[in-house]
Amino acid sequence: MDRLSGTDRQTRAVELDEPNSTMSDNQQCVHNEGKELFMTEGVKTIIYPVTDLARNRTLYSTLLGVQPYADEAYDVGFNVEGQDVGLDPHGHSQGMTAPVGYWNAD
Repeated sequence: MDRLSGTDRQTRAVELDEPNSTMSDNQQCVHNEGKELFMTEGVKTIIYPVTDLARNRTLYSTLLGVQPYADEAYDVGFNVEGQDVGLDPHGHSQGMTAPVGYWNAD
């Protein structure tokens, strides 16, 4: 492993376009003592506040082309190729005015 010039730091961020990189475009990697540590996988969960859960369950099933994997009175969840999409019927009452994305991190 190479060291950053003039410092004794042992970590460095890897450029995403580095040859032989197997990371997706939204991942960042840190090398630490020769090991690759993935810090984030990007936004993997998006929660949408909805007022009519039954109507939006049907709408999102049609738009996404999948049936929900979780279907409860307090939450409906879809998974589309690793992307989680959730419908929250209580989001507006909790101050949500727009979808909220959550980053997965290790």
